Amino acid sequence: MKDFLHLDWESRGVVELHGSESVGLHNYWIHPETQPLILAYAYGDQEPKPWQLHLTSMPDDLRQGLEDPTQPLASWHSTFERYGFLYKLGINLPIERWYDPQASARYLSLPGALDKVGNILALKPEFQKDDRGEELIKLFSEPHLTRKKKGEIQRQYFNDWNTHPIEWQEFVYYCCQDVRAEREIMRKERLLKVFPLPELERKIWIFDQKCNDRGMPVDLQFAKNMYELASRSKEEAIKKQNELTGLENANSNTQLLAWAKEQGYEPNTLNKTTVESQLKYHSDTMTPLCIQVLEARRAASSTTYKKLAAIMRQISPDNRLRNQFLYMGSARCGRWSGNAVQLQNLARPGVLNGYNFEDESVIDEAREMVRRMDYDGIQEKFGSVLLTIKNLIRTVFVAPEGKRLDVADLNAIETRSAAWISGCEPLMKVFEPRPGKPNGNDPYIDFSATKLLGTTYEKMESDLKSLDKMVKKEAKDNRQMGKVGVLGCVYRMGGGGWGTNPKTGDTIKTGLWGFAEGYGVQMEQSQAHHIVQIFRESYLEIKQCWFDIEAAYTDVLEGTRTKREIGPGGCIKFDKLVLDQDGTKRIILRIQLPSGRFLHYLDASIQDLKKPWKGQDGNDVYGPTLTYSGVNQTTHAWSNSITSHGGKIFENIDQGFSRDVIAMKFLRFEEIGIDVDGHAHDEGIAENPDCPFQPGYQDMVQIMSEPVGWAPGLLLGADGFSGSYYHK
Repeated sequence: MKDFLHLDWESRGVVELHGSESVGLHNYWIHPETQPLILAYAYGDQEPKPWQLHLTSMPDDLRQGLEDPTQPLASWHSTFERYGFLYKLGINLPIERWYDPQASARYLSLPGALDKVGNILALKPEFQKDDRGEELIKLFSEPHLTRKKKGEIQRQYFNDWNTHPIEWQEFVYYCCQDVRAEREIMRKERLLKVFPLPELERKIWIFDQKCNDRGMPVDLQFAKNMYELASRSKEEAIKKQNELTGLENANSNTQLLAWAKEQGYEPNTLNKTTVESQLKYHSDTMTPLCIQVLEARRAASSTTYKKLAAIMRQISPDNRLRNQFLYMGSARCGRWSGNAVQLQNLARPGVLNGYNFEDESVIDEAREMVRRMDYDGIQEKFGSVLLTIKNLIRTVFVAPEGKRLDVADLNAIETRSAAWISGCEPLMKVFEPRPGKPNGNDPYIDFSATKLLGTTYEKMESDLKSLDKMVKKEAKDNRQMGKVGVLGCVYRMGGGGWGTNPKTGDTIKTGLWGFAEGYGVQMEQSQAHHIVQIFRESYLEIKQCWFDIEAAYTDVLEGTRTKREIGPGGCIKFDKLVLDQDGTKRIILRIQLPSGRFLHYLDASIQDLKKPWKGQDGNDVYGPTLTYSGVNQTTHAWSNSITSHGGKIFENIDQGFSRDVIAMKFLRFEEIGIDVDGHAHDEGIAENPDCPFQPGYQDMVQIMSEPVGWAPGLLLGADGFSGSYYHK
């Protein structure tokens, strides 16, 4: 491969690129007032050169590299540079030519910010991102307002090379310094074997770029209608709460919390789980008025409609929502995370006033009422306009005329892969195809019926279809009990007890007891501990896998063995990289998944620390504990003291494995001409011509159900549907 042509744009614009009012990357670059200012470029290790667009036309050596289809290009967050060339200079540089050190940083489980990665990798000062950059960007890239004078209207203007010539030269240096920093990070990433990305992972990254470029189709008018209806409903709910409380703004957490405490409410937070717990278990300490207000607040607490504002702000002129998926945004396992609208976290539809919003006839009727802006009709039929909008939020994504949306998702993939990785035959057997059941049995029904209740799978399955509402409700509740048991216990979750919220100081439920409450499943503390016990007795291989993982990473880190393997055929491999940075040794624990991809744990070590569980005597437990540096999943900040254990690492492995499976399926879709516009966890969303001769969701389901070459014996299943709009 030739030396990379390193590229870095600096630009200015009147619309926001970052923050709560961001219009998104695509809208930023296509905006007529967005203007590229400087391009720093360098071939290989040459000194970066600045092309100042106001001074000269494109330099010949730069043009030559851009026009050479064999010249590889490198840039941090390369979509920004690629869009700049495309939408401002009309130069289409194919995704396949780009190599992105940001993607490799995420592969290494590092943040996506250039300055943070530079600090974490301990770049020398001459290679660090310039600290002055933020000030210079504010000075030259953001608009300023003229001083307000009597009788004059304030106007926007930009500073430039004429108004601030000295600072402009600093800005030019800053742009070139970014190239130096990116290039040095690339050098270190090469040493760590993550740049360029491994062949398979590079294919997945290219898919990610194309998927983000395509975007999801949106019915903009429908989104506007939903937002207007929801906003009115929210305003009326706040008005009612203001009248009941006498507060100026009962929607203010600070004001309402102070008022509620005067009414006998004890916790220091009004978060959803705490309020529901207080209403259910501690209502005797509160006044009737407080209970009424909190119940009204709970009914009107949905903020899902705010996603509609983000959609309307970020949607492109062609009614497509682009750049919503962050490649390897989940630091520990490498799954995609969401940007702005967060498609992975769209509300799941449920039952409202007796109407099930997973029923298409209910959805169709509600959507028609939204189109008519029938506020009163929605309120009367479904009981809450705000919650109706919440239940319809997914249906804002609508196929253009002549197209359809084909959707397919992997069935219980994390549970299936957990069973396969651990060699848990009893759990794998649940997924064996049966007559009329190509996906096998439901693992949650199976666990609840055969393990917790001692009845048969067939009995609970029949009860779930019963016409007797009480029988059906009991079966649904029991299935939910089994679901939280499987989802929580597979990663070593304990039964739980009373704990403390580190942010608020409130007393909260922990372990499976608290996890279940978050799912809306109420259980006694003793019941939670019983479920944990039954799960561990039923699936001994999963429990053993936690200990095998701990033994493997301990052996590797403490030097007993440089490599360890676990799983079927030793398909999960543990080793370490030792870095010498100016005489300081840094250890990276690596876990190779069956796909060949690695999970990385920087600064890994074993230390004697307190475990996140209690002993049988109720006292704290201390012992050898894995520690590493990484992104804290609660604060989302970089931390040098994250602790983990076999159950959590099993979760990382399992979720990473599942991500690799779905990514492979996305690549297969693209191979047969199915273009994926969006995805959410283990679900792919494609837009296809509405023609029976075109590939569709049946093909997607078939591909998802096919075996994976690097996981022989893994049983996969899938479901799907086709329609004009997206739904669950």
